[in-house]
Amino acid sequence: MTLTFNFSIAVVIFVLGLFCIVANRSMIKTLIGIEILNRAVTLTLVSSGFFGGKIALAQAVAVLSITIDAVVVAVALSIIINAKRLYGDINTELLTRLKG
Repeated sequence: MTLTFNFSIAVVIFVLGLFCIVANRSMIKTLIGIEILNRAVTLTLVSSGFFGGKIALAQAVAVLSITIDAVVVAVALSIIINAKRLYGDINTELLTRLKG
């Protein structure tokens, strides 16, 4: 596989993630879209490191990215659970009442 093929696959995955974020109002689907975006970024990091000759550095950054992503998912899921308890729904439009 070539570098341009890997980048074009990453761009397709990135666009799918953006579409998932923009098209849906559910917080779960938005979180899934953020996860898809992170996978596209991780794929780009690893493939550029592989073709650039710095695979160890790219893998280390990818592992760090996955670790940070796990923390983001845990916090986002706790926010979603609390929104479901308070409002009875996980629609993002309900959170506009939180503006101060």
